[in-house]
Amino acid sequence: MKRRNVTGIVVALGITAGIVTLTAKQAAAEGAIESGPVPVVSYDIFQTPLSGWGGWAHVYSGAIVDTGRTTGPDCNPAGSQIANYSGGSGTINDGVTDSANIDSTHLLCMGIAGDGQPVKPEITVRFAKAVFVERIVVHGGGTGGNIYPGAIDSATIRIGTTQATITSAPAGTPNDIGVLRDDVFDLTTTSLSSIPTTEANLSNIVTSFFGFPLNQAAIAEITVEGRIAAIPVDLDIRPGSNSNVINLNSRIPVPIAVLSSPTLDVRSIDVATLTFGHSGQEDSLLTCARVPDINRDRRPDLVCLAATRRTAFAIGDVEGHLRGRTTSGADIHGSDTVDIRP
Repeated sequence: MKRRNVTGIVVALGITAGIVTLTAKQAAAEGAIESGPVPVVSYDIFQTPLSGWGGWAHVYSGAIVDTGRTTGPDCNPAGSQIANYSGGSGTINDGVTDSANIDSTHLLCMGIAGDGQPVKPEITVRFAKAVFVERIVVHGGGTGGNIYPGAIDSATIRIGTTQATITSAPAGTPNDIGVLRDDVFDLTTTSLSSIPTTEANLSNIVTSFFGFPLNQAAIAEITVEGRIAAIPVDLDIRPGSNSNVINLNSRIPVPIAVLSSPTLDVRSIDVATLTFGHSGQEDSLLTCARVPDINRDRRPDLVCLAATRRTAFAIGDVEGHLRGRTTSGADIHGSDTVDIRP
């Protein structure tokens, strides 16, 4: 087993230390919690006709910047300004998923603009915390026999730098002519659902009506399903020891090391949010200090001391957990084995 040489890791915490040898332990980190709704806290739309185009109306609270382009004959009616929306909220995250009113539905154009170039709308939805996105549902809304809700055949979904073109599955309530009004994009069959993210992007939207190409799409709401993501932490309890013995009646603090990795720089951790113990939610940490590098990987690390009696460990526990957040709000979680003794 690979071993780490550690020098004076506890000196940074004001405790005498010498040269010790640390046995490497691979953290067993939970990646996420149970799947569920993921609130969309804001969204951007790139290249969209303004509200009122085609008789459809929407609202938006963010910046609206005119691109200087207009819809062309391929997107009837022609002549509406095309704008970029950013930094706001509005119709597609107002919580109304089955709007029967075209006055509260965002209509997009995917045809040729007045300048002869295509209109290529992109939608970016944002979340309050990092999540693993499993499904994106575009709710069409609309009334009666309107042909635009539920007309999306496919779209390119991008998470970070990875993207995939996904065929949508029809869902929801049928309109008067039998077309289901919603379109579901299932990301679980792609690598996209394993990438933690605070935003998702939809582009290259393709629409049709009973096999005939369309150049418009109606969106009353976009909802997202997924799991809150926790960035894995390489946690080492009692660094320098081959056995992580914790005596429940000891007044000596338990040292723990949080090691930087390719996916987490400990300098990005909000130390004030860290908790450690039986479940990882125990307020047991007495102090923490960054150290230059305790495992010779040329990355900074973090060492903390935990009050044993505040960890809530019990006889039979086999793991200790650390939880917290980064300064950007992403959850972190790491675990390591423990040997609890009276």
